[in-house]
Amino acid sequence: MGVKNAGVVYAKWADLPPNAFRLLVFMAMRARDRDEVARYWGGREELAWALGRPTHDCRSEAAFQRVKMAIQALTDAGAITRIENPRPGRNAGYRLNL
Repeated sequence: MGVKNAGVVYAKWADLPPNAFRLLVFMAMRARDRDEVARYWGGREELAWALGRPTHDCRSEAAFQRVKMAIQALTDAGAITRIENPRPGRNAGYRLNL
């Protein structure tokens, strides 16, 4: 999967806030290295888990709020770009700006 992508995150985005950095590393690990543009399509529950929420708590409003704040920090820093908005039955999609 995204071992090379994660290496780029460590080299380029190490100055991000801790939760945003943790989330970006996770997203990079889930994106495929062989793709020309790294993309991530996982849902909020998976991102909450990546931020350290226990599996049984990944759907709580508090967990989703932490995800939202980390995504906003990544967007503001220019580390990710939303390429698809979420809708029923479909996760948001993000381009990782590596």
